[in-house]
Amino acid sequence: MLNETKNRDIVIDIAKGISIILVVIGHSPVLIRMIPLNNFLTSFRLPFFFFVSGIFFKESKPFTQVFIDKADALLKAYFVTLLLYGIPQVAGREVDAGGYLLGILYGTSSLLPLRWRPMWFLPHLFCVILFAWIFVRFTRIRTRSIYIRVLMLLGLLGAGVLMLHPALSVTLQVRALSFQKAGLPFSLDLAPLTCFYFLNGFLLRDSLLNFSSRRIPLLAAIGLVTAIQYSTGASMDLNLRRYDHLVFSTLNAFGMIYIVLSLAAVCARIPMLQSGLTRVGCRSLFVLIFHFFIMQHTARLLTRASGTVSLPVGAIAILAGVVLPTLFGTWVRKSAWLSLFFLPLKTNPLILKIRSRTDQAATG
Repeated sequence: MLNETKNRDIVIDIAKGISIILVVIGHSPVLIRMIPLNNFLTSFRLPFFFFVSGIFFKESKPFTQVFIDKADALLKAYFVTLLLYGIPQVAGREVDAGGYLLGILYGTSSLLPLRWRPMWFLPHLFCVILFAWIFVRFTRIRTRSIYIRVLMLLGLLGAGVLMLHPALSVTLQVRALSFQKAGLPFSLDLAPLTCFYFLNGFLLRDSLLNFSSRRIPLLAAIGLVTAIQYSTGASMDLNLRRYDHLVFSTLNAFGMIYIVLSLAAVCARIPMLQSGLTRVGCRSLFVLIFHFFIMQHTARLLTRASGTVSLPVGAIAILAGVVLPTLFGTWVRKSAWLSLFFLPLKTNPLILKIRSRTDQAATG
C-alpha cells in the first residue's frame, strides 16, 4: 500500500485512491445502514486492494529481506497506532490491558477496538505477501504456461473459499468475551483467497502498468456486473468470512476491478481529479488507519444536538475521513521524526544520514 517504487503508473495510484474512498464511504455512519449499496461495495473493495498490491510485489528479493521490509512498512504502523491509542485507555482503566494486547497480537477485526477495526488489513497483507513469496518461489508460477497458471490460481481460489466454510470457523474466548468466526491470527485463514487476487495482480503487472481502457471489454464488464447483481446479488465480505458464490462473486469482483481501472484511466486525463486522487492513493495507508476513527468523531460532533446522522452529516464525515488522514500522511512524510513511526526506515532521512556517516567512517 505504500509508494515503493519511483516508476509507478499514475492510473494505479488513482485507482487506489478511488478504492480507498469507496472503503471510507462503506464505513460511513450513513452508508453502513444502506445494506444493498454496502453489500455491493464489499463485493470488490478488498479484492481490488489485494489485486493492486500484487502489482508491486517483488519476488526476486530474499525472504528475510521481504519479511523485514514489509514488517517495517505494515506492522510498524499497525502496532504504533494501536499501542499509542491503548496506553491512555489502559491507564484510565477503560480496557483490560491483557485482553487489549492479546487482541492486537491476534490481529483480526473482531478482536480490535471498534474504532480501529479496519486495521486488520495491515497484518493480513503482511501475511499475504509472505505467502505469495513462498507460493511463487516453490511453484515457479511465472515460468509456467497460461493453462498451468490458471489451474494453480483456481486451486488457491477453491481452497480459499473452502476454508470459509462454517465448519472450519474459529470461535475464540478472550477473558469473559466469546468471538464467533474470529479466524486465525492475522486472518491467516483468508490467505489462500486473498492471495488469489494478489497473485493475479502480480502476474498481470506488465499489462496493468500501461493500462488503457477499451470500450468493448468495459461494456462487457459493466454488463457482467449488472447481470450478476440483478440476478444473484452475489457479493462477499472477507472480514466476515463470507463469499456468496465461487463463480459469481469472483466474476463480479474482476468485472468491478476492470471498471475501477477504467474509471481511473479517465480521471488520469482530468488534471484536478488526477492530482487529488493520486495524493489520496499514495496516502492510502493513512486513510485506511485513521478514516473510521475520524468519521466517528466527526459524526458525533455534528450530531451532538440532534443525535441523528443525516445525509449532509454523513457526507461531511466521509470528506473528513479522506482529507484529514491524507493531510496527516503528507505531514508525516515531511517529518523525519514522525516518519520513524509510520513509514519505512530505509527511506527516512535520519537513518540515511546515520548510514552515510557509518559508510564514510568505514571507508575513511
